[in-house]
Amino acid sequence: MMSILAIAALAGGLSSLAPVNDASWSSVRAVGGADLGKAYIDAGQWYLPTGINMAGKPGVTGMNSGIVCTAIKTSHSQTTIYVTAVTSVAMGQAQASCPAAKLGKIKTGTYSVVYRGPTEPDQLLGQVTLGD
Repeated sequence: MMSILAIAALAGGLSSLAPVNDASWSSVRAVGGADLGKAYIDAGQWYLPTGINMAGKPGVTGMNSGIVCTAIKTSHSQTTIYVTAVTSVAMGQAQASCPAAKLGKIKTGTYSVVYRGPTEPDQLLGQVTLGD
């Protein structure tokens, strides 16, 4: 049994066993924060680039190449979109840059975008307009 686990680990088969965490705002801020991009629609679903890169951005001292971003969790209320970066230890082909936040089929309009970490107060990132 142990040799099967060792072979799977060497082949990258255990990458899903890496700890997965919601990133705190302080850890996101340490690597350069978030820069909201232009929301776009693809196959009927809205997406919002957040610009979060867990490896750090040029000119930022909080570089961390051992952490990757696996997803952006989202939720929304009538006027607010909440985003949270989901991170893990770097294993396999994972990227440090977070993918665009999938907002889904959400009504067009102007929303405040808020970073929601696990323990710190919510952090306003800005506003985004979906649609015309």
